[in-house]
Amino acid sequence: MSRRGPENPSFSELVSAIARAARAPRLLVASDFDGTLAPLVGHPSLAVPNSLAVSALHRLCGMTGVYTAIISGRPRASLHALLADIGPELEIIGSHGAESPWAIDWHARDFDLDAARDIADDGARQLPGSWVEQKPAGIAWHFRACDPIAAGPILAQVRARFAHVRGGQVVPGLQVLECIPQGVSKAFAFEALRRQFAPGCSFFFGDDEPDADVFAALAPGDVGVAVGAPRPGAGWTVASPSDVACLLLQLADERERWNLSRSPR
Repeated sequence: MSRRGPENPSFSELVSAIARAARAPRLLVASDFDGTLAPLVGHPSLAVPNSLAVSALHRLCGMTGVYTAIISGRPRASLHALLADIGPELEIIGSHGAESPWAIDWHARDFDLDAARDIADDGARQLPGSWVEQKPAGIAWHFRACDPIAAGPILAQVRARFAHVRGGQVVPGLQVLECIPQGVSKAFAFEALRRQFAPGCSFFFGDDEPDADVFAALAPGDVGVAVGAPRPGAGWTVASPSDVACLLLQLADERERWNLSRSPR
């Protein structure tokens, strides 16, 4: 794969932003997983992270002053199995932030997991090809393999019923709808990372609606990159996880050059 960046009218500005950010004494690099580090596939179990992105994150993890994190709706155990080779320095946050050292006590929110499961099961019975995933802190109803026209009315019904689950909130994604405990969010997890590491600059890569809250939380000078389609708060948009890998490799290269320039000669 070419190391050249994606075709984007503002790509030269993004290259400049990466070069500038790489010189921050303390740098946070955070990303979603599905659709960002790994292409979207028919079933989560088939997802494979881009090997160049994994290599770049591995390099970044070993650099002084760089803090790396994955913030995903996936269960943390699934993420760990896919990304453990990157290194123990990588913060892995699952279930939209419910599985993290800084998570709220969502058990105290009286979230009715059983009711959410029943609603998702009803949706799966009505829409052939859709299926239900129970996560450590929520329920996901997947319909990626289904006819969008057939899915529409059932999606509206499931969403309306999820909205009335006690202690729950609705989280839409790309061909998936989730019901998770109130107060849980990727943005909350991202803010906790910033408090923990106090970075001078933060990166975030994401591709779907739950990531929009993280983009909105970025500070001036931070770098937000949406994948696939523009998202409010993201300064740049790239086409695919391959493009994310290119950007991560560039960031790792820039950081290495900056570190070398500061080394005693």
